[in-house]
Amino acid sequence: MDDDDFATALRAAIAASGLSLDEVRTRLMAHDVRVSIASLSYWQSGRSRPHRAASLAALGPLEEVLGIPRGHLVSRVRPPTPRASDWTNTHPGPLAEEAMRLLGAGEHPVVRRRSIHDRIELDAAGRHRVHRVRCVVTAVADRVAAVPVWTGRQGWHAGAHVRGVVNCRVGRAVPMPASGGLAAEMVLDHPLQVGESALFEYEVTSAGDRPWTGYTRLLDELVREYVVEVAYDPAAPPTTAEAISVVDGREHIAPVRVAAPLTVVVLEAPPGRHGLRWTW
Repeated sequence: MDDDDFATALRAAIAASGLSLDEVRTRLMAHDVRVSIASLSYWQSGRSRPHRAASLAALGPLEEVLGIPRGHLVSRVRPPTPRASDWTNTHPGPLAEEAMRLLGAGEHPVVRRRSIHDRIELDAAGRHRVHRVRCVVTAVADRVAAVPVWTGRQGWHAGAHVRGVVNCRVGRAVPMPASGGLAAEMVLDHPLQVGESALFEYEVTSAGDRPWTGYTRLLDELVREYVVEVAYDPAAPPTTAEAISVVDGREHIAPVRVAAPLTVVVLEAPPGRHGLRWTW
């Protein structure tokens, strides 16, 4: 998908709405969203595209103003091309948040994540093969039937595919083709009542043409235990590896022994970003 796809979709939606750019801007202001006429003009002409957080957050209200399905524009936005030093993350900001909103995930979580275990398997070239996630959650509301999850990585040229493995199945899903990401709800085998806990496991497969050099997970709450494992081909091990945590804007780094698999365990993991990075 190229950037022209977004411009074409926006241009067609504005034409179909019969609204002028000034009218679109005015109606967005009623949603407490401010986008200039110049920005709207640049977006629909393909001269520029939304990439700042505020611009990406405006796309949902813009879809509503234009009377088009939610996700029609958001799913066509390609994230900014990462620098060579950029590395994997599991939550690329507003795009993921919008996808989660499309699933009906509100501001208040229905579960607390007590334990998260990420296991990533790489091929001989260091590219992604499969990512398995095991979670233990506790319900903070009654009749919790599903848990929303986000998965994605810049650099995947094919959309991610997710399937339930243990105690869950995939319900609704919102693919984000431009970013290679996917928001999905994992439907639990049995609904949870307040205070009840459950373990579920799912796996993600996707294609990519670049070796991975890192993985982090963004935690928005304290997690009692966070584990990340990276399995690689024994014939092609990483050269170096290190654990990384970014909490309150401060980065903490510690060396990790290169052994199969690379493993980091964080107990009482605070809100922030935690994971691994390595060199080949």
